[in-house]
Amino acid sequence: MRSEAELVPFSVAAEVNPRDVPNGNRIPYVAMQDVSEEGRLLRVEERPLADVATSQPTFRDDDILFAKITPCMENGKGALVHGLGHSVGYGSTEFHVLRPTGKALPGFIHYWTCLRRFRRAAEATMTGSGGQRRVPAEFFRAFRIPLPSLPEQHRIVEILDSVTETERVLARTKAKLSIITSSARSSLIEELSNSEAVRVKDLGNVRGGKQLSPSGKENPEQYPYLRVANVLAGRISFSDVKTMHFTNSEKDTYQLQPGDILLNEGQSLELVGRSAIYNEQPGKFFFQNTLIRFRPGPRVKSRFAQEVFTHWLASGRFSGIAKQTTSIAHLGSERFASMSFPEATIARQEQVIAILDAQLQRSASVERQLAKLRLLREGLADDLLSGRVPVGSVS
Repeated sequence: MRSEAELVPFSVAAEVNPRDVPNGNRIPYVAMQDVSEEGRLLRVEERPLADVATSQPTFRDDDILFAKITPCMENGKGALVHGLGHSVGYGSTEFHVLRPTGKALPGFIHYWTCLRRFRRAAEATMTGSGGQRRVPAEFFRAFRIPLPSLPEQHRIVEILDSVTETERVLARTKAKLSIITSSARSSLIEELSNSEAVRVKDLGNVRGGKQLSPSGKENPEQYPYLRVANVLAGRISFSDVKTMHFTNSEKDTYQLQPGDILLNEGQSLELVGRSAIYNEQPGKFFFQNTLIRFRPGPRVKSRFAQEVFTHWLASGRFSGIAKQTTSIAHLGSERFASMSFPEATIARQEQVIAILDAQLQRSASVERQLAKLRLLREGLADDLLSGRVPVGSVS
């Protein structure tokens, strides 16, 4: 680590929120959704200059966009601008624009803004309240960084660019594998759908959960229950579990058993029917009426049923039967129970599971590699940018 005497304010390396004069009647525009949480510029749209307020941030190629509002800032939103040519762009008012001075390279500044340590320091200076907290421009004048020579910066950027590109290749591979798995699932389920079909309720028990009652909070006997927020795509999150009172008879009715499948009953239209298998201890958790429980009988394996439900979510079958009320779509226990389910022997179900498992294992392997590489890149970036590790020692 370089000594404090060698540190300079971040604003020495980058000018904060410079202003430019537009050079046309139509200008490039970048909204918050046009930058990723990995620091990439996803798209640039074009807008009439007359539609943009003169107070909005302006930028040009090689500037860095830094999201200043919560939670975008904490999530890593930002980008290194490229592809504008000689045009001046405008962006969301929730961006700070950082323009490298002659003392710093664009990539060097960009990688600094991507560091979690940098984002945490920025978070500590936020002003405002609730969802309107923002990083003030003064942060960049107060935060201090080492500023190596331009040749050193160039080598640091080269190394980090190489790791980042490998990371992006893995991310693209992961996305392709996800498409392949989804396509395989669709083909296998649709092939079976052309044979005999039965109703969902013929293959297992369908039940909605218990309605939340304010009066139940007064009872000292509180039990954990799962709700829509806990049931994600193919997995259950236990990070935010709430409690309510269940009588003894209600506990028998609403308890969860390993192999039960929970589906989102009330959700946005595109997510209604999202499902996951419960594999915790029997009776440890219960469920609320924002979920539907499917308990498979002997003719269907839980995993096979869940793959069918995953296909129904992706293909729009769930959204096709859901009833919309305001912004919430409801799957409906009876409508779900009456859906035609592809009947297959247990042996055939196991074959389908094995085929999909092979695809999912490939995806999981790439995901593990990607997670390791992201940790490596974050640690390496911190080491190189802080000067803790000399750039010459990295091959």
